[in-house]
Amino acid sequence: MGMRVSLIHSPYIDYTSWLSDGVTPRLSSYIPTGLLSLAAILRDSGHTALLFDTNKFLNDNFVPNIPMRETYARVAESILKDKPDVVGFMTEYYSYHHLLGISQIIKQMNRRCTIVFGGPQASACDLETMESFQVPDIIIRGEGEVTFAELITAIEHNSNISNVAGMTIRSPEGPKRTDPRPLIANLDDLPMPLFDLVDIKSDDLVSIEAGRGCPFACSFCSTSDFWLRRYRMKSPERICGEIIHLRNKYGVKNISLIHDCLTAERSQVLDLCDTMDSKGLGVKWGCSSRTDTIDKQLIERMAASGCGHLYFGLESGSLETQRQINKNLDLEDAFNIIKYARSNGIEVTTPFMVGFPGETRERLANTFEAIYRALIEDVYLVQIFVTAPYGDTPMLGENKEYVHYMGHFLDVLMGVNDLRYRDNLMKNHKGIFSGHYNYHTSGIDDLIVGANQFFPLLNEIRYTALTIWREIGDPLYLYEHWIDWVRKYNATNGRFTATPSYGSFQSFGIFLNDLRSSLVQRIPYLEELIDFERTRLDILNVSMQSRSDCYNPHLSRDFTHSHPKLAQNVVIKTYVYDIPDIIQELRSQQKPHPHLLNGVIAIVGRNEKSLDVLHLNSFAGELLSYCKQGMLIEDMVYRIQRRLQQSKIQIEQDRVKNICENGMLELEKSNLIIVER
Repeated sequence: MGMRVSLIHSPYIDYTSWLSDGVTPRLSSYIPTGLLSLAAILRDSGHTALLFDTNKFLNDNFVPNIPMRETYARVAESILKDKPDVVGFMTEYYSYHHLLGISQIIKQMNRRCTIVFGGPQASACDLETMESFQVPDIIIRGEGEVTFAELITAIEHNSNISNVAGMTIRSPEGPKRTDPRPLIANLDDLPMPLFDLVDIKSDDLVSIEAGRGCPFACSFCSTSDFWLRRYRMKSPERICGEIIHLRNKYGVKNISLIHDCLTAERSQVLDLCDTMDSKGLGVKWGCSSRTDTIDKQLIERMAASGCGHLYFGLESGSLETQRQINKNLDLEDAFNIIKYARSNGIEVTTPFMVGFPGETRERLANTFEAIYRALIEDVYLVQIFVTAPYGDTPMLGENKEYVHYMGHFLDVLMGVNDLRYRDNLMKNHKGIFSGHYNYHTSGIDDLIVGANQFFPLLNEIRYTALTIWREIGDPLYLYEHWIDWVRKYNATNGRFTATPSYGSFQSFGIFLNDLRSSLVQRIPYLEELIDFERTRLDILNVSMQSRSDCYNPHLSRDFTHSHPKLAQNVVIKTYVYDIPDIIQELRSQQKPHPHLLNGVIAIVGRNEKSLDVLHLNSFAGELLSYCKQGMLIEDMVYRIQRRLQQSKIQIEQDRVKNICENGMLELEKSNLIIVER
C-alpha cells in the first residue's frame, strides 16, 4: 500500500514585489527540482508522493493583518488535508523560522504525522534544532535521496530507524546522529524528477540537476562541505535525456543546469557539449562556473552547443579579501573571460558579496569598482549580497564572536508583535539562525545594511551609476547617498508599520531626482541619461510582455486612408545631448565627453533583453511624431505641405504624398511603425 508523503516547498520572497510601492509583498513560486527527485524515488519505492507549494498557497490565500501563527495554521491545515503519514520539509536558512512554525502546528494537529527536515540548513544545525525545538522528529543530513527512501520504508514497516544512516534522530538521551551516509557513487542511478507534479509552461526556465560538488574551498561557502568537495556529474546521455523529455512533453526551451561548478572538470563539459550537438536539442542552457575553470576555447564550445548564460561568482574586488576568503581569483583574467563570454553571445550574471569580517571602506570601494567594471562589460545582472554567516562554514568557525543581529532582511509581511517574536527567536538561537546575522566590519556596519536590496535598483540605472562614478571619482558615492536617503526616509515615512523601508523602485526615482539636482552643474546631461534609462526599461518590459514581431511582411505603397501608428516597442525622444554616444564611451571605459545632439532618436526594443537606438533625420522624426498622434496619411501630407509653403517651398501635393509614403515604407521596414488599413 505504501506511505503518503507530502513534500513542502520552502517559502521564497519575491524581491520585485518588496521593491515596488503599491504592491503587496509576495512569495515566488518555483519548480523544486530537488523535491521532484525525492518524489520520483518515493514513487519507485511504492509510496505516494504529494507536493505542497507553500508560496502559491500563501499568495492565493493572503489575508492581511493576521498573526503569523494563524497563517502557519492555515498552511498546516491545507497540508494535512492530503492525510500524509510523513511531511518532509526542504530547508534553507532564509525561511527556517517559518518551517519550524508550520511544522510545530502540524504536530499539534496530528501527533502521529512524522515530520522530517532535510537540506543544507537543517544539516548545518541538526543537533541544536533538536535540542531547542520539539520538531522535527528526524533530520536527514547531507545527500538525502537514499536516506529518505530507507527512512520511509522503515516507518512503513515499523522498523528501527536508528539503523538508517545519514540522520539525526531523537532518543531518551537526547539528539543522536546515526552513521554517516556515503555519497551516491553514480548520480545516474537517481530516477528522473517527477515533473508531472508541477505545472510547466513552454517559456519557463526549468532547472535540471547536472551534478553535485565543488572541489574548491571558499571559506564563506557551505555547499562545498555539504557535498564533501567531491565533483560528480551525471552522464551526458542522462542530462540530455531529461532535456529531451522536458522539450518534447512541455515545449521547454530554456534550461538551467544545476551544479555548484560545472566547468571544474573541462573534459566532462566537452563530452556534454558533444552529446548535445549530436542530439540537436535546440534549447538554450546556462550553468554556474568560475572564471578560473574556463577558457576561450571552452566558452566557444559551450556557446556553440547552446549555452546562453553563465553565473560567475566574483565575490570581491579586493585582492586582500580574495585571499581572506580563499577565492583567489585574478580579477583582470576574470573580466577578460566575462568579456569573451559576452562576445560569444552568452549572458553573464556576476554576484558580489559585502560585509566580510573586518571589511574596510577601502575594500568595499574596491568591490564597487569591480561591480562597475562588470556593468561596463555589459553583464546581464550584477548581484550584491551581504555575507551570511552560515552555520557550517570555516569563516563562521573562525569568527563566531564577531557576528551581530541587525534584523535587516526581506521576510514574509508580518505585524509588530510577530516581528518582535521573530527577532527574539533569532537572538536566542544564534547557532540556528546565524545566516540572518552579519559579521562585524571595520566601521562600515551601517553602510552594509540594505546592500541586498540595492542591486536590483542599480541594474536599472547602470549607466547613470557609471556616469556618477566617472564624474565624481568615488565608487561608493551613489550607494552611500542612497543608504543615507533611505535612513532619513524611514525616520519620517516607512512603507509598513512593522518593517523599515528597504527602498523601492519608486522611491529610488525620487532619490535620483534629488541627487540630479545637486549634480546638474557637474553632469549637465544627467537628467537626459536618467530619462533614457527609464525609457529603456519601459521598452524592454513591453517587448517582454508582447513577445511579438512588429514587422509587417505585407508591405504596401498604398497608404491611402491608413493609420500609421508608432510600434508598441518604440519610443521617440528628443535630446540635447547624444546619450547613446555617452553610453558607448562608458562601455569603452572612458570618462564621458558629452556631445550635443539637439535631435531625435528612436529607442526600439527588439526583445526582453536588447534594444536598438536609431538616430533620425528631422523628416523621419516629424513623420514618427505624427504617427504617435495617430494621424491619417492625408493629414500628414497636409501638415507637411503647409510647413513647406510657410518656408516658401513649392511642391505639388502628389509629390509630397509620394515622399511621405516612401518615408512610411522605410519606417515600416525598420519596425518603427505598424500600419492599420
